[in-house]
Amino acid sequence: MIARAQDPEALASATVRFVELVRVSTKGQAERETPELQRHALDELRRQYPGVLVERIEGLGVSGGLSVEQRPDLLRLRELTMGRAYDEIRVYAIDRLTRHADPRERFAVFGFALDAGAKIRDTSGRLLDPADESGIGEIDFYLSSFFAAKERAKIKKRTEDGRRRRAAQGFCANSHMAFGLAFDKAANSYAIVEDKAAIVRRIFDEAAQGRTLRQILDGLDRDGIPSPRGKNWSRTVIAKILRHPAYRGEYRQTFGGQSFTAKVPAIISAEQWNEVQRGLTARQNIPIKERYSFDALCRGLGRCGVCGAGMHVFTKARKYRYYYCASQHTQFRGARCEHRNGHRSADVDAAVWALLREKIENSTLIEEAASQAERDDGGKSWAKQKVQAEVKLSKLAAHEVEVLRLRSDEKLSEGACRLRLSEIARQRENLKATVEVAERAMAQDAALRSTARTLAERIDVLRGQIGSASFAARRALLEALVPKAPGFGLIFHEDGRVEIRGALAFEDGQPAGGGEGPQTAGRRLGKPSVHPSPSRGPSSATRARGAWPG
Repeated sequence: MIARAQDPEALASATVRFVELVRVSTKGQAERETPELQRHALDELRRQYPGVLVERIEGLGVSGGLSVEQRPDLLRLRELTMGRAYDEIRVYAIDRLTRHADPRERFAVFGFALDAGAKIRDTSGRLLDPADESGIGEIDFYLSSFFAAKERAKIKKRTEDGRRRRAAQGFCANSHMAFGLAFDKAANSYAIVEDKAAIVRRIFDEAAQGRTLRQILDGLDRDGIPSPRGKNWSRTVIAKILRHPAYRGEYRQTFGGQSFTAKVPAIISAEQWNEVQRGLTARQNIPIKERYSFDALCRGLGRCGVCGAGMHVFTKARKYRYYYCASQHTQFRGARCEHRNGHRSADVDAAVWALLREKIENSTLIEEAASQAERDDGGKSWAKQKVQAEVKLSKLAAHEVEVLRLRSDEKLSEGACRLRLSEIARQRENLKATVEVAERAMAQDAALRSTARTLAERIDVLRGQIGSASFAARRALLEALVPKAPGFGLIFHEDGRVEIRGALAFEDGQPAGGGEGPQTAGRRLGKPSVHPSPSRGPSSATRARGAWPG
């Protein structure tokens, strides 16, 4: 140490102004001793090569692969460069400056030192001079940063391969879990966090009761319940929770474009989860209010026969009301479809009610429907297909682990590995589609059975009241016959026809469900009066009156 202090270079550097840079890539490294090790090494370098410390710039949790514009530490260094405020940049190692894959970004940092007339020194004592006429400094910086960038790419690939391997084995490979669940790394097992899980159950319970996202949000904020990030709740956060399959026991992770599914403890039963999904889908693109200014029998049950969006109620000239495809609304987020006709609500409602009344007054229809629902074993067939697909998915996951292991042991080339993983991904997508179709068919079957049994029990009461039924009673009956579930609804076609896809057969001689679910159980109500839609949906004056939707 004393000998180094007498070194001519060390004595000459007594008036050197220097900037120190400390950087670690992740917050985890920042919480460990990594930054402290760099600080200690820079302190030692300061004792060996004294000078004037201008500033110590720290970038904790900042990746070396980011561009200059994305790194606050380099932006600060650039400010000091513009004032030529330093003579040296001191770092633990050259790769602390930059590991960007683009050489232009790496040499932008090199340019800072060049513009400031400064040198770069690391804690090994190596001094790099960008202004060296021999070009050695430039070559040294290029090679050092080049190999650092390549090493970063290798680390990134190893990390991603490791995460994919863990995910394929059913373990958590993410830095965070779904709200209400946790992963014990030591035991490699998932667990429920009860206090958070209670909040998740509350959200699902309220959604199953028909409460809107806004109503759920207001209740949570009113009761002072913190969101996953400890702040106020938002509809986006609640919607993500309600759509997250982890709460029914399926935790999905995606790495490198591949998806992996692991079994986790279920916070919500599969039945309740599916019920909530049906409710969310049924309300999509359909406005929901506590009360409306006028009655519309088919409000919230109609779907566009062209694009599948909801049908809104629109008032024209404060007198006439029409059902319009939601895509005609100026605030609709998706693309406008070609269905621009409006269906006069009075004609549609009258035709739908006349048909419902005709079927209810039929003395045998509902009894036959209930009997058919009890005899139909389609649900069991779909359940069997779902189980078979899930077994195959499990085998695919095991096969994927084996392929990744062979690649890791270099017993399989990268090209062959990619080919096998691509085929596994294709088979997985097909099997997932089979599971989704089976679940949708099982939900439709359950809705058919439930509706048929309920109506069979209430048929005598319904027949006695149907002649004098109020709007609320008519609406309740329509909702019972046309459940808010996949495959059901009132389909408004572009040519004016309205098709009823309900839990009972609406075509003469056709049994409930038509043997293939509600898709074939519909009647086309001819052509209720149709009015062309405005060129851009309702006028601004109409929107101001709040008549869209009604």
